[in-house]
Amino acid sequence: MDKNFILNIYIIFITVRFKIDHPASRELIKLLRCNLLREGKNDTFVNDILNSTILKENKDYDIHMSYEKSIAVNVEPYFTKLYMHILDRLVKLLDEHEFEQAFDIVDAFHWLPESIAYERKIYYVDFFSIYVVPLGKKWGDSLVNELSNLLPQQ
Repeated sequence: MDKNFILNIYIIFITVRFKIDHPASRELIKLLRCNLLREGKNDTFVNDILNSTILKENKDYDIHMSYEKSIAVNVEPYFTKLYMHILDRLVKLLDEHEFEQAFDIVDAFHWLPESIAYERKIYYVDFFSIYVVPLGKKWGDSLVNELSNLLPQQ
């Protein structure tokens, strides 16, 4: 997967986190989901974003992305499954105007792509207890169960 595409996931999540109720946030999440399905090619993703009607109509929605194609980064299979699940849930939550829960999910998962792009060691047990368990306490254990099945076991 293109390293800059992975970094752009991080950038999109941060952007969406600060503008969670903006109509363009849902569009960005949908575009990200489609491009993740297409194996994360940054040039395709950037082109989709630049040609997005909703972003052209909402000039107040700034995104500072990495526009270049870059080296490929090995991504473990769980990553795509995990983020597809998260993106599906985010689209649903944004459709239902459940902005607080969408914010909490984006906030919990925004840093993981950056860590993967820079090949940092990730301690999933710590990640799970610090980020996922509190989500479950706030939003229900079904979320914890869903995500625990998608994260690697250590």
